[in-house]
Amino acid sequence: MKKPIMSIIMAAIFSTANIFAAESNAKKLSNDTSLQFGFCRPNLMWVGDQNKALKLLDGIKASGAKCVQLTMRENAEPTFRHIEYANSIGLPVNMLIMPMEDFMRNGSKPRPKTKHFWSVYGLSQLDAKKFEKKLDKLLDTIAKRRLNILSIELFNEINWVDFNGDLQPVEGGAIIDESNYKNFPFMKNYIAGMEKYTQLVSILRKKIDDKYSNGKTGLPKPLIVCGSPVLGGDSNWLNKVGGSVIDLNFHYKILAGKFEGATKAENVFDKVDAVAAHIYPGAENIDNNPETCAATAEKTVRAYIDPVFEFAPRDILVFITEFSFSSWLFRNEPDPQAARALTTKNFLMQFSKTTLKDVNWGCIFHYCYDDDDNWGAISKDGKIRQPMLDIFKESYPKNFAKQPQ
Repeated sequence: MKKPIMSIIMAAIFSTANIFAAESNAKKLSNDTSLQFGFCRPNLMWVGDQNKALKLLDGIKASGAKCVQLTMRENAEPTFRHIEYANSIGLPVNMLIMPMEDFMRNGSKPRPKTKHFWSVYGLSQLDAKKFEKKLDKLLDTIAKRRLNILSIELFNEINWVDFNGDLQPVEGGAIIDESNYKNFPFMKNYIAGMEKYTQLVSILRKKIDDKYSNGKTGLPKPLIVCGSPVLGGDSNWLNKVGGSVIDLNFHYKILAGKFEGATKAENVFDKVDAVAAHIYPGAENIDNNPETCAATAEKTVRAYIDPVFEFAPRDILVFITEFSFSSWLFRNEPDPQAARALTTKNFLMQFSKTTLKDVNWGCIFHYCYDDDDNWGAISKDGKIRQPMLDIFKESYPKNFAKQPQ
């Protein structure tokens, strides 16, 4: 499937003029009669063969997905090409911007790689002026190429040691909250990093409002999504790997400027359109019993999203930017992928069947589309796991009770 880049660009220009027309992204999501499901494909930028990368996007579209999440890192050009092509086949994009060396203060050094964790920068090392300079380049390119960006999510899992170098490995693992944070000297940097993060969100808000005001671009304004945190996690696993993670309530309290130990009182929720969460249900959340599965699903999801409602407006958009049941959980089933697909479908249906229908849903992205035998919908050998893929062709009405019986 060889398509000259100019034809891709022209197709993208035509597509972006029609995907959302004049309707704002927030209004469109609110007006959609069905929940919008897509795929999170974080490592598409690392696919060296661009034809293969475009075929993967074709597969995502063919699956019935309504949107795709792609990641922006230092080498932006591959992701820009992928966004262009995604737009050309009718897929709006949630663009996840990851922390880059270009954002950090001069002389900053990432935390060294360990056995279990990446080498990453701490957010306390961020330089607002360098971020603004890089952001201007990104937004200028988006405008010139006429890209339809549904939403921009800033950073990923920033309350977790693997993606925030301000946190450190802790022997035996640690779930850190307001009652024990003083036991960890590195928390001073973490709190400072959250203040830096809020500052960067303010810059992003100002830039988006300015560049998209009064129809300057002729495209809908991208929503700003507060980066996805992770839940506290499995304490046994944390103990094994020595991970440190910030409790969700504490994390959001800091971001909301409600924590007295922070020096500034800015509220990140005054500046974003949406919040994001990553949901990876465990074995205790596998429930296909029609009489109990709704309550099980709701309890699972509430654990991830209720903490934000302590501090954010109740009508804020909620994105699930990563979601999956692990294949490992179904390893003893006669047909593991069929069992996984059934559980996934039953779980997703509860987003509209239970009181979760009152949540102002954005998009829900299944992780990861391929190259991951445990979490993905397509195996490493390229074979389509049809039971899994078929569930995304279905429609999941936002308010199930109002549908014809």
